[in-house]
Amino acid sequence: MGALAAAAAGLVDWMEVDPPEKAIGAFHATLNVSATLFFMVSFLLRWFEHWRPGWGAFAVALMGYVLVMGGGYLGGILVFHLGVMINRNAYRSGPEDFTTITTVGELAEDELKRVVVHEQPVLLVKVSGRIHAVGAVCSHYGAPLNEGRVVDNTIECPWHASRFALEDGMVVQGPACAALPVYDCRIVNAQVQIKMRTENKVRDEEGSMPITTAASH
Repeated sequence: MGALAAAAAGLVDWMEVDPPEKAIGAFHATLNVSATLFFMVSFLLRWFEHWRPGWGAFAVALMGYVLVMGGGYLGGILVFHLGVMINRNAYRSGPEDFTTITTVGELAEDELKRVVVHEQPVLLVKVSGRIHAVGAVCSHYGAPLNEGRVVDNTIECPWHASRFALEDGMVVQGPACAALPVYDCRIVNAQVQIKMRTENKVRDEEGSMPITTAASH
């Protein structure tokens, strides 16, 4: 009964994730379902043998435990390595050096443009002539922020209306609790280049964070 409840909850979570999380989640589910079937067979063998210990039931149960260990390992990868259902951007990294991703001419005012850099989705938006780059996935439930809208220098999630500041990715309005990853931008020869901003970036002499981007460089 516990396995059925866990499978139902896991299925709901799995339907909302993206590759490669979805592929790992499917393998995780396959191992756990297989383990449950092995435990069921072991239970029936013991039942028909009137609960007398036997090597057959023991071997089947042992295989079930091996599969559970494998499924648990994959579950740990989903949570602690990929941040599934914790923070969709928990382990985003890079690029560490400025990387060209588009041209200035391809960005219109207040347009939300999603690009993929180093296999990670990044959201570009130009507001009042300035280009900002933040993670393109809502930290709350994984919504595509490129389907949201710009509201007072924030990006509003299209699913649950969380808002994130374009300047530093911080949460301005819940239900999201975790900030978005932020990228420093620059323009070189009409090409937009970005790199991930480090968490402990030093404040400038006036005590404010460096601007996310400049309209020209």
